[in-house]
Amino acid sequence: MSAPDEPFQVVGYYTQPYNEIVHPDRVWRVPKYFLRRWGPYLTPSRFWAVVAARQLAYWNDKCRWFTVYDKRFAQEAQLSTIHFRRLKTEINEADQAISLFLTKKELAENEKYHVVNGQTKPKPTTYTIRLDDPLTPADGLHLASWIQENSSRQASAVAAVLREARQLPRKELLAPQLAPYLADPPAEYRYLSVLDVVSRVFGSQIAQNETVKAEADLLHTHLTGPDYYGKEYFRRHWLEKLKPGPAFLLTYLRSFCFYDETTGELRNEVTFTRPDLANDLGVTTKTVVNWLQKLETAVPPQAVSSFITQLDQTRLSSNDVMYRYRIEMIDPLTKPDLPAYQRLLAKMGTGEQHPPQGKNDSHDPASGEGSQRKNDDHELGADGKNDDHAQAPSTEARGKNDDHDAGLMEKMMTGDGTFEQGSRKKRWPFKYYQILFQTVGMEEKSLLAADWSLDWQLQNEVALKPFAEVVTGGKAEQLFDLLAIDPSGPTRARMMAGGLRLEQMVAWYLYAATQAGLTKPPVHLAIVRIQKGQRPPEKFVGLARLSWELWRCYASLLILHPAARDAFRQAPVFADWFGVYGRFLPAALPFGVGEELTVVTQLHSEKSVKSEATFVQSTAAGSQIDNIHDTAGMAKKQELWDSVLKELELSMTKATFNTWLRESVLIEVTNDKNGGSCQEWIVGVKSEYAVDWLSKRLNSTVVEPLVSAMYQPTNIKYEVHNMASHSQIFGIS
Repeated sequence: MSAPDEPFQVVGYYTQPYNEIVHPDRVWRVPKYFLRRWGPYLTPSRFWAVVAARQLAYWNDKCRWFTVYDKRFAQEAQLSTIHFRRLKTEINEADQAISLFLTKKELAENEKYHVVNGQTKPKPTTYTIRLDDPLTPADGLHLASWIQENSSRQASAVAAVLREARQLPRKELLAPQLAPYLADPPAEYRYLSVLDVVSRVFGSQIAQNETVKAEADLLHTHLTGPDYYGKEYFRRHWLEKLKPGPAFLLTYLRSFCFYDETTGELRNEVTFTRPDLANDLGVTTKTVVNWLQKLETAVPPQAVSSFITQLDQTRLSSNDVMYRYRIEMIDPLTKPDLPAYQRLLAKMGTGEQHPPQGKNDSHDPASGEGSQRKNDDHELGADGKNDDHAQAPSTEARGKNDDHDAGLMEKMMTGDGTFEQGSRKKRWPFKYYQILFQTVGMEEKSLLAADWSLDWQLQNEVALKPFAEVVTGGKAEQLFDLLAIDPSGPTRARMMAGGLRLEQMVAWYLYAATQAGLTKPPVHLAIVRIQKGQRPPEKFVGLARLSWELWRCYASLLILHPAARDAFRQAPVFADWFGVYGRFLPAALPFGVGEELTVVTQLHSEKSVKSEATFVQSTAAGSQIDNIHDTAGMAKKQELWDSVLKELELSMTKATFNTWLRESVLIEVTNDKNGGSCQEWIVGVKSEYAVDWLSKRLNSTVVEPLVSAMYQPTNIKYEVHNMASHSQIFGIS
């Protein structure tokens, strides 16, 4: 037993197999007002991002802020990192609804990076999260009209009306429809609180009355409550499988279900016409139909057969069809969890599932037997909090996935490269990963556990699957989400009507993303070709079919010494891949396949063989550039500048790029004289006009891709330079 001055050490256990897998005490909450009224404004992916942010803020000791890396935030919201980073650009924009709930701390250019283990990396982002809800634009205007009709311009009368309003059903005070602002949101969000409404209608003098302020605060609380509670199991496991849209629809429908304590009846049936439901959600009827079909078919065979079940349908006089559905309030188990559930079910009634008093021998998710859970470590700005709201992991759990323990590789791999599972031995299936890590000098198999993450796709041998399948999960809808194609528009349906296979769609995007001289983002070219049903070049189809394992290996070779490529020259599609991506930086590779390669760099730097590092390695490690007359070194730096120019050529208009940047050259790179990590790149351009234009109007546009490539704060200084002399020095003809 704990000493009087120490916290209690309590270890609970479950006796029911279902509870052992799901952990029903771990929940997430969201106000029903936010779910039903703000969800349609935000769209599903932004809705889940705000829910994730509130959970992160809760674990951060219930603070209104937290600090987190993009990848960790994306995993919490069950979004791809690419999708999240697109969404992140909307935060702090006044005309975006998500900015009402999330704000991010903007850092100066020289404060965006820090040194971690000797490497310069981007700092995590600090967010502030609003934990209660403002009124939607439609509700604010509706309430303003209602108050104006029911009160006179006196503080006492206004206070009385606000007091009486709390006795009315919320439905009477909220707008019957979220339109027109749902399809065309306002340029600025106003009427954010009841007091704002009072101030707009009657003026600030009445709004400053203490009684009016108190009544307005209570009415706002009345309008924006109560809460909906969902299981963390659903958010962490089913959200990823269902995708944001269907998961949002199910949560929306569940919020109308309840248990009637008076009659003992579970009210879990809802009726609606599909057009009405689509209007409430701010999407098309076709989208609603697709989401409903997903919810009806997503559950693998088990006792809980489906999330929703259609009971009947009735043709109305308006020719619409009224549907009646039963909503399942118990979360079914995902397919990976069913074997563990069956094992626990077999033990039921035998006494094996009951732990002896004082011990906890019940199912341990970290032991590898049971649900296939994602990494639950929460890298926040303060220690996590753990109580009845949700289970936040302890610091000891950091580095673990519930069934993918960070030391699993070391425990299971023997000296000859095989897995040891009890009395059985199984060859490690990742042939090319093994070659890669041997190439960089890995002497202990446990070193691989340093990057036991989703980037390497080791779980369930996913890395052996084709690149297109891993990126999209085998579903076209996931590809459309990655490409940020509007789910409510006709584009997705037209792309599907093109009749191409998923790997061919991915191949078209790979092709488009590597084409120079495009006047629009590459996704536009990919969409046009996919809609027409044209077959992509065979080379890019081969790249889409190439395994994720080889994509990761080839990406790693970009930051290793060129000699490391010799071990892979006979590997599939090696020549084609390097012909397309050989001059890319890993971070610029499609769909995030080149992210988080730090373990490769670290292992390579520890290798005893001394070899010259590539320029990308040198800059990532903060190597100083002392001698600008080193022709070979400057040629490598010029190569990096050339790759930045290629990216700028795609993002600018052709006229702008040709006028100011096409003939630019890198002259010199200098380090911060004060010992800081910032570098200054001196770029030669052809005229004083170019110096003026680039310095004053385009500098931030040019600096951004260079900083992304360098992972280091960088400034650019422009100077007029003799292009002919530069070509002679570096042997450029």
